[in-house]
Amino acid sequence: MLLDVPQYRGEPYVTIDRPVHGWELEDIATAQGVALEPGDALVVYSGREALQADHPDKYYGVPFGTPNPERPGLHASCLPFLRDHDIAVLVWDMMDHMPKRLRHSVVRAWCHFCLWYCAAG
Repeated sequence: MLLDVPQYRGEPYVTIDRPVHGWELEDIATAQGVALEPGDALVVYSGREALQADHPDKYYGVPFGTPNPERPGLHASCLPFLRDHDIAVLVWDMMDHMPKRLRHSVVRAWCHFCLWYCAAG
């Protein structure tokens, strides 16, 4: 299933000031008439190509591993949406929302959840 964030917002891409939140994914699915089923693969399109064309030296134009990266994308609040819909696979064109000095991201939160879940047995 594809959720097109820029089309829903009427903007060319997701920005650092307006990351994609879980509640918004729910709204987009409803607006697009998408019914998510357990085990679905979800693709979240955020307009990375248009963002990079407008800002070639920022965000995804800097090497990964750069200290204090700043980039727009999915907010960690998307995790409950993914869990509640029992999404099996997530694919997205912008990595996690990372404002400066913030270390909470979808990937990091998901890894911590998986470690906790495995340890809990």
